[in-house]
Amino acid sequence: MTVEKLGNKEVLDEIEKGRIWKAKELLRQKIRHSEYNETLFSAYADVLSIMRDDLEAGKYYFLAGLRSEDQKKKIEIFFERHKYEKLVQLTSQFPLSARLKRIDDFPNKQVVDDLKLLGLTEPTPDEIKATESGSGDKFIILVLIVLGLSIPVGLITIIYWICKLVIYLVG
Repeated sequence: MTVEKLGNKEVLDEIEKGRIWKAKELLRQKIRHSEYNETLFSAYADVLSIMRDDLEAGKYYFLAGLRSEDQKKKIEIFFERHKYEKLVQLTSQFPLSARLKRIDDFPNKQVVDDLKLLGLTEPTPDEIKATESGSGDKFIILVLIVLGLSIPVGLITIIYWICKLVIYLVG
């Protein structure tokens, strides 16, 4: 089991105590906050296999580049459920660290070879550029909307207070 190779005592302790769900949560957090890590993906897949979640285990065995007979069966389950034509559609199912834009960007040769066999369409350079620059544009638009709404609301509030003050002073 890859969990031992990972060397995480906390995860191993949870497995020994029979709290597989806790081990799963610990590994999920590590995946969320790490770079592409084949050992971590493999350990997570092992825990998912213990829990009999073959669909998710297949995804992580695939990302880890592992291909034993049992792992291949689980990978096939994942790909039977997720049939896509575009790489972006497939990688949207992956954790953030594995949402790579090009097939050759994947660090594991087995994963690269398998993705090429699937015949997925990669995004064009223009599509990649649009997604990379688009997030900054969205932020600027959001800031402008917030400012555009808050300035009139602030002015109306100030005018209201001035009117209340005048009424109080006059009356």
